[in-house]
Amino acid sequence: KRKRPPPPPPPPPPQPLVDLLQSDAAVLRYFASLQSNLEADVGAWRDKAQKYKREALALRRALEQVEAAKGTQQQQQQQQQQQQEEDSDASGRAAESSNHNSTKKRQGQPLRSQT
Repeated sequence: KRKRPPPPPPPPPPQPLVDLLQSDAAVLRYFASLQSNLEADVGAWRDKAQKYKREALALRRALEQVEAAKGTQQQQQQQQQQQQEEDSDASGRAAESSNHNSTKKRQGQPLRSQT
């Protein structure tokens, strides 16, 4: 996360502004009010930014959990598929063995004549 370089410091206030602030209390209150409103706005936006960061983090974690669960589910499906293939292969070999044995038995028997 790159931060922007800070802006240059403000120049010193012009002397007529300083004289006005010192001579007129209403002008001083006006600028003080602007400053306090600015600080309140900055604080409100900072709070919103923190809230959105927390929400983004929570969503990111939820997404990671969903993807992890999805990966686990895919692994389970692959394991089930492999198990089914192994079971299918085993039953196929058993059937082959059974057929092979019955063929051997028939080979030793004379052929029956069909009438």
